[in-house]
Amino acid sequence: MPSQFITPPDHLPTKHNILIINALETELATLVLWLKTVADEYDIHLYHSKMPETDWVVDVANKAHTIMLSNIEESTLSPMLATALIARRDAVVRFGPNADFLDPIQIFLSIKESNV
Repeated sequence: MPSQFITPPDHLPTKHNILIINALETELATLVLWLKTVADEYDIHLYHSKMPETDWVVDVANKAHTIMLSNIEESTLSPMLATALIARRDAVVRFGPNADFLDPIQIFLSIKESNV
């Protein structure tokens, strides 16, 4: 089965689900193209601060194996989500300008390397 993208209100609480917060459309389009080239399958929850489903994203963040957070719009996070991310700081990986990773694909490659 190919990788799946999940958006509110759906949940797919798998053991290795990933949450991506505030990714740009171009980053997601590139990610989709990249995922078509790899055999690995991921369950990817997508959220943007402009979405009203704060309860949903907090619930997903509390269960996500990895949380990929764009540092571009980090200041737009709701206080409830910001608190949840602080509690899960070991699962949070930032991407974007001046972050450890330029984009989500680099994080996926890092995850894959650490699982080898």
